[in-house]
Amino acid sequence: TPDDLRWVPNGIWLPQPVPIPPKPVLPPENERPVFSHFYIRANTKRTHKVIEMFDQAFGPLERSTPSETEEQYIGIDAELRTYHAIPPERVLEIMEQSDVVFDQMNYYMVYGGVSAEAMANGRPTLVPIDYSLYPDDCPVQMPTPQRLRELADDPTLRKRLGQAGREYALRVHDMNVVARLTIDTYKRFL
Repeated sequence: TPDDLRWVPNGIWLPQPVPIPPKPVLPPENERPVFSHFYIRANTKRTHKVIEMFDQAFGPLERSTPSETEEQYIGIDAELRTYHAIPPERVLEIMEQSDVVFDQMNYYMVYGGVSAEAMANGRPTLVPIDYSLYPDDCPVQMPTPQRLRELADDPTLRKRLGQAGREYALRVHDMNVVARLTIDTYKRFL
């Protein structure tokens, strides 16, 4: 991951390859913007911090549990849906119905596979991030209560960031691009 470059400055980051849909996935038409969060272990993604920040931005929240794998936190202006241990193909289906993906609140300051998939699907993504580890046009958003409110209030902003994410994913995370980078990297060292 790019954070390893802090300790291995001559290392090469091989981005996670993700499938890029052939056409941009259209934004959903939700009554209020839906922020989605996916996790396997809540402590790894610091899910409690995601919920706390969402509450700061849109609280007080009404909580419901539609299933054992989903919880909803509903505010007046937006809602957060958290999903636990769901299959990867279900994650992509849910992303298509999401307005924003809130990936994680960890200390590593890097985005993960969920963010790469969200960008490939044209969805803005939120992660605490060290922008110095990524290309200058990395569209991942730093989560703050104010930024969450801006994203909820402005569909044009969500669309613009979604398009920027898709373009970034095409250039950085497309499977063919990553395969070529990997092959070229191995050839360089042989």
